[in-house]
Amino acid sequence: MPEHHAGSSTQLKRSAFVLEPRNRLTVEMPARDRVAYCLSSSEARRLVETALRIAGFDAIALDAGDIAQSLHQLRGCSGLIHDLYPWDVTGTVQIERLRQRFPDLLILLYAPARAGIAELLLFCARLSGVRVELQQAFTPGEVERLRNLVVSMMGEGPRLRLCRMIQAVTPDVPASAWRFTELALRSMGRGRLTVGKLATGLGVSQRTLERTWRDAPLPAPKELLEWLSLLLAGLLSAQSGISVASAARALGIDTQQLYRFRKRLLPRVLRSSREEFDTILLAFAGRCRSLTRPCRVLTSRFSSSPSETC
Repeated sequence: MPEHHAGSSTQLKRSAFVLEPRNRLTVEMPARDRVAYCLSSSEARRLVETALRIAGFDAIALDAGDIAQSLHQLRGCSGLIHDLYPWDVTGTVQIERLRQRFPDLLILLYAPARAGIAELLLFCARLSGVRVELQQAFTPGEVERLRNLVVSMMGEGPRLRLCRMIQAVTPDVPASAWRFTELALRSMGRGRLTVGKLATGLGVSQRTLERTWRDAPLPAPKELLEWLSLLLAGLLSAQSGISVASAARALGIDTQQLYRFRKRLLPRVLRSSREEFDTILLAFAGRCRSLTRPCRVLTSRFSSSPSETC
């Protein structure tokens, strides 16, 4: 039987988004994060429980024999730690089905070092929101390592949810533009971002990237980076209760940059709204629509009169 461990997550609360009639968006705030674990080794389970307790998470044990019987327990969980048991294609099918059923669920695969496991982990690593690790010796140092792994993984939660929101707003984005968007979100807060650096990270030149962008229902790459900065700062603010300015600073965006982004991208009537994330997402949706259709009027709940989207 294998070993698997878990860690913790950032204390950003997990949120759901709901697009209601008339483009109204609400953010629902649940309780603190719960992390489930599905492990076939009793020793691994003990380490995981210790790591989660230290990190302050609610640990939810699932039956390692048949996770299909435990699906109801995953509702309301922010993360899952799984060891890929029974270490054949059955394990990868389980993870694929979990990703489809729970698209917001962050998954850490922590599998034993055994023959054939690398191929299985590589297959699962292509799935959004999945991280892979090999098990190491079960020591106090490993508890801390796993705690840090899950802390890092759970910090990606808002980025994964924001990706899904953007997909809902712009469902027909070409693959190259979508890869740029995902990489930009993953990279935010880890140094200064430029279109050139991100293009290099995708293995293409900036000129090639911009040529393939022509049919994308998205703002140009440089403008998109500003939108993503505003959107992620707004979502982090909505989930954690800190100000948008504080969330932006955590992403390396200073007050002057934030001011410039808001002034350039948000209509004046929306800039004064206190509902920051609603404001930014609705403005972004309007901007994307303006790139694919003739100018049209958007009736916003933030103003008493219609405003043009382009």
